[in-house]
Amino acid sequence: MFQSIPKAPLILAVIAALTMPMPMPQAHAEQPIRLIVGYAPGGGVDTAARIVAKRIQQNLGQSVIVENRPGAGGIISANALASSPHDGSTLLMAESAFLITPHLYKNVTFSIQKDFEPIGMVARAPLALASSMQFPATTLGELIALLKKSPGKYSYGTPGIGTLQHLSGEVFKSAAQVDMLHVPYHGGLQVVNDLMTGGIDLGIASFPSVMPLAKGGKIRIIAIMSDKRQPSMPSVPTVSETLPGFSIMPTLFILAPAGTSPVVVAHLNQALQEALRDKGLAQAFEAQGMIPEASSPAELATFMRNEEARWATVVQKERLI
Repeated sequence: MFQSIPKAPLILAVIAALTMPMPMPQAHAEQPIRLIVGYAPGGGVDTAARIVAKRIQQNLGQSVIVENRPGAGGIISANALASSPHDGSTLLMAESAFLITPHLYKNVTFSIQKDFEPIGMVARAPLALASSMQFPATTLGELIALLKKSPGKYSYGTPGIGTLQHLSGEVFKSAAQVDMLHVPYHGGLQVVNDLMTGGIDLGIASFPSVMPLAKGGKIRIIAIMSDKRQPSMPSVPTVSETLPGFSIMPTLFILAPAGTSPVVVAHLNQALQEALRDKGLAQAFEAQGMIPEASSPAELATFMRNEEARWATVVQKERLI
């Protein structure tokens, strides 16, 4: 006869099994993880990727290598991920602009909803509406009044047509009922350089890229385009303080190829969330003007659907395609 198993030990055994860290598939654990970044080294997304990669590597006990694959508005890096093995060995550090790409370019062959597996959010990195130090308006109210007085006279620079900075500028023009000329550059660094020299009136750039220069008195940040002031520069107002309801807050997140197993996804999300709870990471992000933002894979999936739909509408409205 079989001996009956006491209930209490059985319950304890089940609880112990459920609370044990999830083992990774052996094939995955033996190889380094590639974290692809669709931008050149030194930018905000690249910097965030390297900060996070270091912590994830510590949590997993597994090498995490950042690989830069810039170009074509993020299409190159996205294609690299979509064609990678779905075993968790290749990931992509993406940001909100990635969700716009399929609605801007005709040669996009991937589907955001079908070809990628959400792992989790990483951070929020606000945009800044900045100006040269010579620009006559120093507050958002003064800027709006100036633009209304002289429609089309002043220009604003962005990293390029169809970037989140460009679309944010068009949304701002509509909300403030003003007109200004868009000047597309080939990257955010050129925008910042021309703001410092006075070669351009205004610019919309990532807050991390302009924060040190604003603190050094080389450019002026007129407003933050999110709905909350930034802890690293609390004196700078938000656009929403003048235009209620205005909020554009780019988000960084990590994706895996579609078909990655739920076990691997859960394990990677757990390692990511542990990394985001690290105080050293929070300090490193704050120094870059970024805010840690954790999520579950399901929460990220919902965010991606909503953001993609939002920006698709903006692209169509502004006739960018």
